[in-house]
Amino acid sequence: MISKRAYKKILHFFVSVTFVLTVMLVGSKSAIAIEVLVHSSVDIEKLSVRELRAIFAIKRQRWPDSSPVTVVVLGGSSSLHHQFCKEVLQLFPHQLQASWDRIVYSGRGAGPVVVSSEKEMMEVLEKTPGSVGYISDATQFGALKVLGIRSQ
Repeated sequence: MISKRAYKKILHFFVSVTFVLTVMLVGSKSAIAIEVLVHSSVDIEKLSVRELRAIFAIKRQRWPDSSPVTVVVLGGSSSLHHQFCKEVLQLFPHQLQASWDRIVYSGRGAGPVVVSSEKEMMEVLEKTPGSVGYISDATQFGALKVLGIRSQ
């Protein structure tokens, strides 16, 4: 039989461990930061999460100067794409895919340009006026502009 004092110590230990693990899981962010990049022709410095979500969902297809937006994304199986959707757009990847499917199948627009690597992402962004995409911050930005994200 366990004494009342030993029982309290064991219970306290488990409660403490559970609390620490919960704080670590809830408060943890990925170690990789993501930068949203635009072609140098885009005359915007910052967008809200809501505006960015509308652009990447292809609901907003023009920049404020009326030039067309070209969305460039990594393939759906990319861990960076999943992280971008969840942390930056605050959406699940399947929600973004569903939005693209509705736009394409209704005939209201084309889907995003899908690339297979960050290097290819940068190449497409550099040669496509009005384009927007994302990369990990560990990558060189070249002639592209980093787009700031402001809270709502």
